[in-house]
Amino acid sequence: MVGALFEKHGFQLVNSLAGIVLAQVFVAAPYIVIASISAFGRVDERLEKAAATLGDNQWRTFRRVSLPLAWPGIMAGVMLAWVRTLGEFGATLIMAYHPNTVPVFLWVQLTSEGLMAALPLALFLVVLGLVAVCAVYFFGQFTGTDSHP
Repeated sequence: MVGALFEKHGFQLVNSLAGIVLAQVFVAAPYIVIASISAFGRVDERLEKAAATLGDNQWRTFRRVSLPLAWPGIMAGVMLAWVRTLGEFGATLIMAYHPNTVPVFLWVQLTSEGLMAALPLALFLVVLGLVAVCAVYFFGQFTGTDSHP
C-alpha cells in the first residue's frame, strides 16, 4: 500500500536504493531516538537556566548548551544505529532484494557458494562492528562523558 503510494508519485521503493535506505532507517531510527532522549535527559537543567538568565533564547540555549552536552550520547546512538544497519537482513531482503547490501550478499554467498565463500565477509562484518563499538567507547572516554545510551 505504501509502496503503491510512492510509486504513484514516481518513487520506486521495491528493488531500489531508496527502498534499501528506507528499510535501514526504519530499523535504525529507534537507536538514535532513544540515545538522543537519554543524552538530552542527562543535560543539567541548571546550565540551561543559567544560559537563559544570561539572555539566551531557547534556540541559542539548545545550540550552545544542550546540544554540545548531549552530543557524545547522540553520536553513540548514531554509531549503534550504523552498526545495526550493517547487519540488517530481513527488512532489506523484503523491501529491496538486491545483493547490494553486505548482509544480503553474505546470504547469497552462503547459500550459493557455501560457508568458505561467506566466511571472509562475515569476519569483515564482525571486525567492522567491533571497530564501531570501540569508537563509541573511546569517543566517550576522550570527551570525558558517559557516551553509553
